[in-house]
Amino acid sequence: MTIKSSLKKLKWWDFWGDHFDSELPPLQGKKVLEIGAGPVKRLGVTTLDVNASVSPDILHDLDNMPWPVSDSSFDAVYMFSVIEHVSQPLKVIEECHRILKPGGKIYLLTPHFSATASYTDLTHRWHLSARSFDYFMDGMPICNDYGFYSEARFILNKRIISLQGVLNYAPFLQWLANRYLNIWEDYLCFVIRGAGIYIVLGKDSK
Repeated sequence: MTIKSSLKKLKWWDFWGDHFDSELPPLQGKKVLEIGAGPVKRLGVTTLDVNASVSPDILHDLDNMPWPVSDSSFDAVYMFSVIEHVSQPLKVIEECHRILKPGGKIYLLTPHFSATASYTDLTHRWHLSARSFDYFMDGMPICNDYGFYSEARFILNKRIISLQGVLNYAPFLQWLANRYLNIWEDYLCFVIRGAGIYIVLGKDSK
């Protein structure tokens, strides 16, 4: 048994990629859009990118809305290391909501605002919290206060905060940060630094 598998068994450590990989089989044969895929070409997945050199299926700038995609046309949207680059993240999430079929999901990965990587990349426009997407979730305190910013609504399917470097492997530390997310972000995240946010948002099936 490897150290990695031992830690996972003991719930000391969680890797977002394992969760994403487990979501892939049910999506086989479904319509999936990967935004900002770059040179990555997943089998059966439509790609959208602003860079013509990577030969995307749809060549388009996300900041130019609406996107050239029909309403309710995709079962899933992958958006890894993209949302921090756009000029209007709220509008981008709304566009994802528009193009998703009822019951569709967004799979999103972005740096946490306490991560060094969030500030190192000069192309990053936003430094996001794990709660930044609560604007789209009924019942969340942020949505209760500021939900009027958008009519798009999602259900939180999954949210995983990974910690910086070796901190992610410290016994139960990652679990505690995820379990007590508000306390960690409000008081501790610049001591126990975050690395990334993996979040899965589901569009209402109605």
